[in-house]
Amino acid sequence: MPAAPTDAHAALPIALRDLIRLHAPQATLLAAIGQRILNIQAEGAPTEEAQLVPPDDWLEHGDLAWITRDGALLGLLWSDGAPVPDGAVQVLTLLLSAASAEGASREADMLITQLPAATAWLSAELEFRQVSRTFLELFGLTGADVLGRTVHEVFPDHAALAQQLDSAAAGRAVQLGDERVPSLPGHSGERWLRGSARPYFGGAAAGVLWTVQDVSTEHTQTTQFAALLGTDLPLALLGPGGAVQGASRGMRQLLGEPEDLAEAQAHPQRPLHEWPCWAPAGARLLQDLIQSAEAGRPSPVPSEIALARGGQLPLLVRRSDTVPGLLLAEGVRPAAVSEDNGAARLLHLSGAATILLDPQGRVQLISEPAARLLGFDPHNIALTGLPLPRLHQQLGIKLHTPQGNPLTVPPLSALTLPHNGEVLAVLPGGVTRHLEISLSALPGSGQSTGSSAASPGRSAAPELLLSLRDVTTLRRAQAKLRHDASHDGLTGLLNRSGLRAALGQATAAQTGGMVACLDIDGFGGLNAALSRTAGDLLLIQVAARLNDLAELEGGQAARLADDTFAVYLPQLGAAVGGQKLQAALREPLRTGKRLVPVTFSLGAAPLLAAAPSKPWPTPRWRCNTPGARDAGN
Repeated sequence: MPAAPTDAHAALPIALRDLIRLHAPQATLLAAIGQRILNIQAEGAPTEEAQLVPPDDWLEHGDLAWITRDGALLGLLWSDGAPVPDGAVQVLTLLLSAASAEGASREADMLITQLPAATAWLSAELEFRQVSRTFLELFGLTGADVLGRTVHEVFPDHAALAQQLDSAAAGRAVQLGDERVPSLPGHSGERWLRGSARPYFGGAAAGVLWTVQDVSTEHTQTTQFAALLGTDLPLALLGPGGAVQGASRGMRQLLGEPEDLAEAQAHPQRPLHEWPCWAPAGARLLQDLIQSAEAGRPSPVPSEIALARGGQLPLLVRRSDTVPGLLLAEGVRPAAVSEDNGAARLLHLSGAATILLDPQGRVQLISEPAARLLGFDPHNIALTGLPLPRLHQQLGIKLHTPQGNPLTVPPLSALTLPHNGEVLAVLPGGVTRHLEISLSALPGSGQSTGSSAASPGRSAAPELLLSLRDVTTLRRAQAKLRHDASHDGLTGLLNRSGLRAALGQATAAQTGGMVACLDIDGFGGLNAALSRTAGDLLLIQVAARLNDLAELEGGQAARLADDTFAVYLPQLGAAVGGQKLQAALREPLRTGKRLVPVTFSLGAAPLLAAAPSKPWPTPRWRCNTPGARDAGN
């Protein structure tokens, strides 16, 4: 219909503006849309420019990202402040390329699976066309669970969601409200998801781009904040300049007089140091503490703030762990253990994540770093006296082994000291942390012979010290290194090492099947003629087709070298597998608006039941089609 492209080009700038507002609110986009060059920012209406050329000041300072596809410049994304996020460049590249006449292509499908955000691409009928891996992980689904199915089928109990996505398909961007969803297996606590849906227009199709983010931590922080300010301990959450964002009952009780309370209610964000409950000297000292904390120099010990009615309040001002970007002014509660215990005082002021236990394994003191690591209020005195095995239950923390199996804390008497190990802790907000733990007897607190239980006849048993170390970043980096060691960086397929391991497992299990190798004829010349970007695009298209076939047949696809690929299909013989490969490669490849004539050298052979003692056998299947030619050997 003639009106469709016009409608698409009219709606696309709005969708681009919404995406900039979500992913890079400080940035400016200069993009080619149809026959126009538009300047798009997070706020305000798009303006038209004469040409797609970066202004001089964009080249002199700030961060400039070039949005290209098939060697063609689609847009420029520039930020004067923070660096341009990679996720913003990926999403905008996808949308701008899909808005062209050839936008609904296989490589766009492949790219959307790699998006860092949880993203789903739906057709106008709300059928899942493609989803990112992060989307599948967020909902605990697989590609087979969603692709080709409608939202009604995948989420049958969410009729309201389908209605909102229908509105987006009709051309109206919608913001999906926060929704509580069940936790995934192996995770504890409730989960909250927030989403948005935008109309998606391409040259050949229209649909919905649905993005989802996990905001469980935000809801957990809100709950913690409400509980924090509900205490009788003097606490206040402060914004810039010490402006009060919220105050606990204990802090408001310092005002005392009704007229002071009325004045505080009339000026709810008045700076804390201007409250009438402080003596002049105390107000000046409090203001200095606030300014130091804002500059990143909080005092390590409480300061005595003089009160107007006499007396002093021990007060700390530091950055809030509950609400990032704000300060927390907190009256200091006496330690839960006696002040004549020098070890307790030392641990209370140290920066280590430690928990002090009595000889029977009951909690005596939890340091603030340990409380922050485990995600709870360090002033929660209800935890004092709890046996260690009950502590994580009281906090709602689920413990697992590093392999993900549920873990039960054993009785301390069953452990030999010192005891070291590693656990996977799932906090109530869904945050997962890898923790190295060390349990030892506190030196000088008693006699110990290597056991946590006191021996008969001993006059004193030792206090125990549990040390925690967060190694989450290290473990994730190690996992990424392991993944990168067996996967290709451009296509995400297995590399040569990864395929070798997969075939070794298949051979040991005697699953049989077939293996095929192929390469693109004359790829070096194509790469030189079309540009490196276009060459990478061809490789991505080939990888997408091989990966689709491998997943359908329960196998694996790999990229062995620049233009050399392999496919393992465990359920097929060489002849049938070769035919399926031939069909998958028959569809022409595309760069920009051109179809590129590409032929493949292709060979296939059955996978032997035992590891071969000589080189790979000669291929037993050969093909000669418009998309692939005889391999020879």
